[in-house]
Amino acid sequence: MKQLKRFSLTVMLALPLVTLAEPLVPFEAEMEVTRYGLVDISAEGRLRLRQNDAGEWHYQLHAETRGIHLREDSWVTEVDGDIRPLRYTADTKVLWSRERQNLTFDHLAQRVVGEADGEDVNESIGNSVYDALGYQLVLQQRLKAGEREMEFDVFREDEVDDFAFRVVGEERLRIAGGTVDTLIIDQTAPLRRKERKRIWIAPELGFVPLRFTREEDGKIREEFRVTGLTLDGERVRFN
Repeated sequence: MKQLKRFSLTVMLALPLVTLAEPLVPFEAEMEVTRYGLVDISAEGRLRLRQNDAGEWHYQLHAETRGIHLREDSWVTEVDGDIRPLRYTADTKVLWSRERQNLTFDHLAQRVVGEADGEDVNESIGNSVYDALGYQLVLQQRLKAGEREMEFDVFREDEVDDFAFRVVGEERLRIAGGTVDTLIIDQTAPLRRKERKRIWIAPELGFVPLRFTREEDGKIREEFRVTGLTLDGERVRFN
């Protein structure tokens, strides 16, 4: 069992270059996924990062219950101190609505090719563009490097979006019968009017995300909350 120790946060200067502060660490988190509405829908899910024999990292989000199927897969590699996306797939079904994506990142040709919702994708990209799930690993690594405000490009469906995040505070989060200290990160772009997206990340647990919420008009509409965690092969015990 991995025991948690309290930590004190030290405000560090943001680094001008995007580099991996530390090697990626494999983990697997069980989570509860809830969509709030006229009828709340909850599903059990999993967020997992592991490395295959070829040295690629596979990052996967999966949740399923009656009326909801959510699966995203991102394959990335580490090149010259940066995370580089290789492939991204997504299959999302909520009630009668379904969306699918299958994208390949060709960095030599600087293009993304594949399919999104039945439409062909063949778009040019720059050197530092991330996929719609793997960008979370970039966010974690930049936080490890001490950055408090972050911006980077993310390819979603058929175009590149500018993503921006800012550390806005700290919170002792209750989880799995215990507590853990977290950083609170707000996504500042892209956002719709009266929308807020917030992530709780635990520095002492390899900067693994433990909670995500999306709000509209001050009400939580979607929530992902970790209920159990295995980090680098060791089960975490929350005290």
